[in-house]
Amino acid sequence: MTKPDTIQFIRKNEVLARFGYTNSTLYDRIKNKLMPCSINLGGNAVGWLKHEVDSVAAAIVEGKSNDEIKIIVSELEADRKNASKWLERNPTETNQAA
Repeated sequence: MTKPDTIQFIRKNEVLARFGYTNSTLYDRIKNKLMPCSINLGGNAVGWLKHEVDSVAAAIVEGKSNDEIKIIVSELEADRKNASKWLERNPTETNQAA
């Protein structure tokens, strides 16, 4: 998976609109590991990582099977443990920008 340049959250209404899902369909897909789970943003607010939603949308457009999408979702959720590294620049990128 490619790491995002920025961390962006999108809210449930945007996820529903992008896919045309109902609430029950969205949560059914999360339960079946066909969509990444939401992230608690504090209080009652939750959101999804934009790049994860984009990756699932791309997989659907590419005609990936549900089994392939489950693997993608699993990898995306596992990669959340490395979120602090997503925004780190590699030394050559920093030197080229100077």
